Amino acid sequence: MNEAVLALLHHAFVVAGGLVLALVAIGVDGLAAGFRPRTPGRTVAVIVLLLAGTGAVVAAVLVGAFEAQLEQVVLLAFFVPAVVYMADAVGTQTETLLIRGMSASIDMRTVVRRELITGVLVGGLIGLAFFPFALIGWGDADVALAVGLALAASCSIATSVATVLPRLLSRFGSDPAFGSGPLATIVQDLLSIAVYLAIATPIAT
Repeated sequence: MNEAVLALLHHAFVVAGGLVLALVAIGVDGLAAGFRPRTPGRTVAVIVLLLAGTGAVVAAVLVGAFEAQLEQVVLLAFFVPAVVYMADAVGTQTETLLIRGMSASIDMRTVVRRELITGVLVGGLIGLAFFPFALIGWGDADVALAVGLALAASCSIATSVATVLPRLLSRFGSDPAFGSGPLATIVQDLLSIAVYLAIATPIAT
C-alpha cells in the first residue's frame, strides 16, 4: 500500500510542477505588465498550487482509510495509480476539446453532450479491455472485475469533471485554459481514488 501512496504523491508533484512551468511562461510574457494585471493570475495560481499539495494529502488519507481491505488483497493497491492516470488521460482529452470549442465560439451544449457520451463509451471500452489483461496477467477474476468496473466509472466521472470546470471558470471570468487543468486533475484524482476503492474493495475482499 505504501507504494500506491508514494505513486499518488509523485503524481501530485508532477501536476504541481506543470503548474510552476505555466507560471514561469506567464511571468515571461508578463514582464512588462504592472501590478494590477499580474496579481489576480498569480494569486489564483498559488491557490491552485496549494490545492495540489492538499489533494495529495487527501488522496493519501483516502487510501489509508481502506488500509485493512488493501492489506487483505495487496494487488488492489497496485492498480490505484493506473486507474488515476487513465482517468486523467480521458479527462484531459475532453478538457482540451472543450476549451478549444469555447475559444472557437462553438455551441457548447452539443459538444458537452457528445463528450459525456464519449466518456462513458471510452470508459466502458477501457474497462472491458482491462478485464482479460488483468485476468491473464494476475489470475484473479475478482480483482480484474473490480478494476475494470472502477476504470469505467472513473473515466466517465473524469469526463464529467472536465466538462464542468472550464465552463465554470469561464463564467467567473477566469481563463479556462490556465486554471482548469490543475484543478480538474486534482478533482479527478480524488474522485477516481474514491470510486476505485468504493467499487473494488467490496468485490475483491
